[in-house]
Order: sequence, then structure tokens, then C-alpha cells
Amino acid sequence: MTHKPWSDIKSIPLFLQIADAGSFSRASALLGISQPALSRHVGAMEKALGARVFYRDGRGVRLTEAGRRLQTHGKNIMVELAEIREGLGQLGEGFGEHVVIGLQPGIARLIMVPVVQRAMAELPEARLRFMEGPSGDILQWLAEGRIDLALYYDQPNLARGNADPILTQDHLLVGPVAAKLSTKVPVPASRLAEVPLILPGRPHGVRVTMEALAQKKGFDLNIVLEVDSATSILTLIAAGIGYGVLPPTLVTDDYRRGQVSTGWIVKPRVTRTMLMASAPNRPFTGTARRLTQIIRQEADRASAEATRAVA
Repeated sequence: MTHKPWSDIKSIPLFLQIADAGSFSRASALLGISQPALSRHVGAMEKALGARVFYRDGRGVRLTEAGRRLQTHGKNIMVELAEIREGLGQLGEGFGEHVVIGLQPGIARLIMVPVVQRAMAELPEARLRFMEGPSGDILQWLAEGRIDLALYYDQPNLARGNADPILTQDHLLVGPVAAKLSTKVPVPASRLAEVPLILPGRPHGVRVTMEALAQKKGFDLNIVLEVDSATSILTLIAAGIGYGVLPPTLVTDDYRRGQVSTGWIVKPRVTRTMLMASAPNRPFTGTARRLTQIIRQEADRASAEATRAVA
């Protein structure tokens, strides 16, 4: 019996992550990819190879003999791919190192301009590419080796893996001007049950965070609209449609224009942490290392300025 040749190289880092984690559920949390999607990748791989790579039991998965061989070859393949990318990057043609950064839209709005400005001044030979998307997509790009750096927000159902926290922000209840919210008068989290909320849909991190908080505190959220764009949420708030839960970095401009009012949420505070991770299967170049320093500095600066602006 012949089998279709297997050429889906994107499945290799996914297979390696499952093997290292010892279960589909842990790998799913680390990668931000659903278990069914991981199962489909592995199933297609096993069908094409004509061999099972995992034994499945109630405690997780174990590698078969074929799986152990594939693990060895897979690690070698990822090392060779990294070396190929590095070698091609060194050809340069006068353009310098190419660094690809995957980030969520809210983070792009926060730091992209100052990071690009500093990179152009301090790393003139660098070639930068930014890819925006939700955290799940970003983590998949990272696992597949499509990006060098990942910037995304932590959330309750997402394991941090080897990511480093670079910024933690308290969130505000943002309402119409007529609501007369004030950062000098904290808003108890339980009050969120009383106001009409405009929140992103699942699996957006703010939505998951708010639902986890409400469940823990024993109240229901009054969600009147699901809107994924922070810009659109702020426009709707200014029109008096409802309230939002947002970090100060996204609210500053609207607050300064007098279009919204804001109050800090307490008991408990609503916080989200920005994480940064580098690709394990791509070379961590000097340019990438310097960019991580610039990103940290600009995130800290932007957060501090925004917090002062709404205080």
C-alpha cells in the first residue's frame, strides 16, 4: 500500500509541541490553537506517513516508535530551517536583518509608531515586517516559525509558555460623558452587572477575562453589544450606547477630546499583561534582541503617559 507523500512542514512544530507537552490539551493551551485543529494536523500527518505517531490514553499521549523517530528528524529539520533562514538573511543585499513581528491590533496601536521610529534611527539596516492578528493566530505563527517575535495579551485560558511579561495594565470602566465617571472614584467590579457593556466576542482576551471575573464574583455581565474593534467600541460609548472595559492606552485620545469618562475598576482590579515571546525555531539575532529592548521601553513609556493622562 502506498501513501501520499507528506509535505506539510507547518505540522512539524505542532507535532513537536504536542510531544513535549505530553497531551493535546496542554499543547492547545500553549499554542493557542484548538484541540480539534491540532488533532486534524496530526491525523493528516499520520495518514500521509502511514503510521501512528502517538498512543492516546486518559492521561495524555505517548510517542510510538514512529513518533520517536519523527521527533528526532523533526528537531533536525527545524534546526536546518533556522540555519537556512539565517544564511539567506546574511546575504542581505544591503538591507540588513529581516525581523517579523506578530502582534495584536491593540498593541500595534500602542507601540508600532514609536518602535518603528526608533528602529529607523537606531537600526537603519533592519528590515521590519509587522503581522497583526488575534492571540491564537500569533501563537500559531510563532510555532510555525513564520514570525521572530510575538506580542500578545495574556488571558485566563492561555498558558504563558516561555513568554516574558513586559507590561501589566489596569483597565478602566469607560462610559459616556454623561455617566460622569472619575478616576478619583473607583468603580467596584460588582457594578459591572448594572451597566450595559459593549465587549468583544469570544475568544477575545478582554471577554474571557471579564467572564472569568463575573463567574468568580457570582454576577452576570449585561452585554448589550459584541464589537471586536476598540475604536468602534469607543465611538459607541461616546454616542451613549453603553460602557466598555479598556486600558488607558486605548482611551487617552477620546478622553482628552472630552468624548468619554473613565473610572478605575477595583475589588478586584481588572488587569491584563502584555507578553513577548521569541520563536524557538528561528535565530535570535542581534537586531531582534535590540528590538525587544526598544519594545519594552516604548510600552512602559506609552502606558505611563496614558495613565497620567486619565488620572
